[in-house]
Amino acid sequence: MNNSAKVENSNLITPILLCGCLIICVSFAIRSTFGVFQIPIAEEFGWPRMDFSFAIAIQNLAWGIGQPFFGALAERMGDRIAIILGAIIYAIGLVLSSVATTPEAHQLLEFAVGLGIAG
Repeated sequence: MNNSAKVENSNLITPILLCGCLIICVSFAIRSTFGVFQIPIAEEFGWPRMDFSFAIAIQNLAWGIGQPFFGALAERMGDRIAIILGAIIYAIGLVLSSVATTPEAHQLLEFAVGLGIAG
């Protein structure tokens, strides 16, 4: 590989890394705002705050539990598959948790959100 090919590759890496960082920041910002909306959501649905907090705790546990599985999936099938699967699970969990009407459904869907974050 000559020097001009190295320069072209290094020029391409910077925008890709910046876009990746932006995507991660947005996804974590969405996840991190759940605590801000805890009281309004709990009051709107008449749920105890404990149930909503438990859903967030489940999300964090699922994030930790899912990481080795998504890591193994990435090793076996490739990073792209693991990332795409994680993004799909994350999006489905977020969309469905927005329409959950019971604490149990919300907790189950937050488990999906946590798994998606792990991917």
